[in-house]
Amino acid sequence: MSKKTHNAIGGTRKQFTRIVTMAVLILVFLAFMFPFIMVLINSLKVKRDIIKDPFSWLFTVKGLSFDNFVSAFVQMDFLNAFKNSLLVTGGATILVTILASMTAYYIVRHRNKISTLTFSLMVASMIIPFQAIMIPLVSIYGGWLNILNHRITLILLHTGFSMSMSVFMFHGFIRGSIPIALEEAACLDGCSSTQTFFRVVFPLLKPIISTLVILNALAFHQVI
Repeated sequence: MSKKTHNAIGGTRKQFTRIVTMAVLILVFLAFMFPFIMVLINSLKVKRDIIKDPFSWLFTVKGLSFDNFVSAFVQMDFLNAFKNSLLVTGGATILVTILASMTAYYIVRHRNKISTLTFSLMVASMIIPFQAIMIPLVSIYGGWLNILNHRITLILLHTGFSMSMSVFMFHGFIRGSIPIALEEAACLDGCSSTQTFFRVVFPLLKPIISTLVILNALAFHQVI
């Protein structure tokens, strides 16, 4: 077999493999997207048509209706709910990002018994599931103090719940990725500890900040 024939056969096999791989990926994509498509289709039908034939709108536009969206928008007071969700999620995310980064920075740069104990307690608290403290929190804040339905309370609760994981991740990033030489140079230039953190250290935390903002915002939004 000549070299050209061998290359042609090898190229044909690679092309066939790519086609089969692409076909399999398309089928998997359609399988994952099918539930979302069905939700979208049935949201445009009245309840009677959904129960009678949930696949009917796949083949016809008869019964197309946006009443479900209007009813949901009005009944759930969507604008007010969106405002509360945005304020609570945004406020808690900003607060936990600033406090957790400062706490982790202090723990990394000041190794003493207090910082070691604080970090150990935070790591230990990560094993406690939210469901274990959910009922006591509702009883205390909702029953005794009657402050559970306030946005400030929710912001503080979400901040407290996320502090342990956020401090843990900030701690690892600062310890492994932020050289202390930069802080020493800033100190020689006359920066205070606060200025060093916010002008030198905090801007270097963008990668881990991005990760934690996404994780915390999703967690807060699901709880809300």
